Amino acid sequence: MQLFGAGLKPTETTALEVAADKASPDGRYLAISKTIPGHGVISFLDASTLKPTGAEIRDVYAWSIGDGRIAATATRSNKTIVILADGQHAPTEYETDCDGAHPQFVSSDSVALLGCGQVEVISVSGKKMMSIPLPGAPSYSAVASRSRARFAVSQQFERPGDPPSICAERITVFDIDLQKAIFVTENRTLEGESAGHSSGYALSPNGSLLAVSSAGRVQLFGLPK
Repeated sequence: MQLFGAGLKPTETTALEVAADKASPDGRYLAISKTIPGHGVISFLDASTLKPTGAEIRDVYAWSIGDGRIAATATRSNKTIVILADGQHAPTEYETDCDGAHPQFVSSDSVALLGCGQVEVISVSGKKMMSIPLPGAPSYSAVASRSRARFAVSQQFERPGDPPSICAERITVFDIDLQKAIFVTENRTLEGESAGHSSGYALSPNGSLLAVSSAGRVQLFGLPK
């Protein structure tokens, strides 16, 4: 694996048995997943040096990672339990009524739970911070700004068919401090494409811009202050 700096100049190189498959919202940590006899292991790397941090978590699937933590889920008594673990201390657990919630770290200390027509945000201590409806198509992932306050989610709406085709994509930006959605845009660039396609989207580090990349075109949106 190589790490690139400004101007795409390589700054670090390291040999890994497997590729890093997850990154923390602030870009400081990467995670790699591998198997050893009898166990699955998630290991953390310092993204600036590509060196292991020493933290490891075993035998759990991570939906996303934060600063040395993972977000996972389990089912107990027909309830979905969100588990936030660092492999060193007792994990934090949060019970949600949403079956199949997808936990996504959106800052070092907060996690968005996506599913059941809503976005719920909890702290890493397991305290509910906000809950906002997200009607329509499901959302499975979130992107965050490094300002720790804003994140965006994408929904894809489809027409039935064989295969289904895309009608539109909707991207919603949330502000954790304001506890509300601050921006919504619909993208129809991929209308008519098969449902396996999707657009890319990202927030600027300070959370002032949203970029949407679709079909070779990038759109920039200024966000409310």
